[in-house]
Amino acid sequence: MRKITPSELRFGPGESTPVVSGAQKFILPVPDGGPGGEAFVFFNAKDQSWQAAAADGEGVIIINDVTAEQAARLDAKVRSLEPDPERLTRAQLEAALAFARDDLGLGDMYNSTRSFVASRMTPAAAYGPMKRDEGGLCQAVYVPVPFTFEGPALTPQVFPRGGVIVKQGNEFRGVQPDSFLRTYRLADGRPLASLAHDLKAFV
Repeated sequence: MRKITPSELRFGPGESTPVVSGAQKFILPVPDGGPGGEAFVFFNAKDQSWQAAAADGEGVIIINDVTAEQAARLDAKVRSLEPDPERLTRAQLEAALAFARDDLGLGDMYNSTRSFVASRMTPAAAYGPMKRDEGGLCQAVYVPVPFTFEGPALTPQVFPRGGVIVKQGNEFRGVQPDSFLRTYRLADGRPLASLAHDLKAFV
C-alpha cells in the first residue's frame, strides 16, 4: 500500500480543489495533566489509527459527523459522568469515547486544539456540538488508490479504498471517501457528484 506524507502533496492553483465542510462535530476537552502531563491516546476506528491529544489544557478531541440526536445522547452521557465537562477526568473521557464508539457508532474522532476550534468552528467552544465555519475554505486532493497517510496521528491513517487529503491553513487531515462525500461540498455550495469527477487527483 502506498505511503503518503504531507511533504509530497501540492495544493497550489490547479493542483487541488477548494471545498468547505458542513459536518456537524462534537468537541470533548482533554483534562489538563499539568506540567509533564502525558498526552491522551485514543483510537480512530474510521482510519484505523492511534491519535494523541495534548493534556496541557489546550487539547481537545473532535468527533466527526454527529447527528443532533447523537449529540444530545453524548452530551447526556458526559454530564452523567461529570456535570461540568471541563472537569472530566481521563477515566471519564475514556468512558465518554467508549460510549460514542460502542453505543452511538461514532468511530471517526481525532485530536485538535482549543485554538483551532476557536478560529475555525461555530460556535467557538471547547465542548459540545458545532460545525466548521462556512467561510473556512479547505483545499482537497483525491488519492484514488489504497494508501496510508503519515499526517497528524500517532500512527498512519489507513485508506483501503483511496481517500481525500484536506489542507486548511497549516493543518492536514485524511478523510475517508464516504465521509468526504457526505460532509463536504464545493466552495460554491454545490454538492460533489463524485470524488473522481469533482476533485483534483494526486497521483
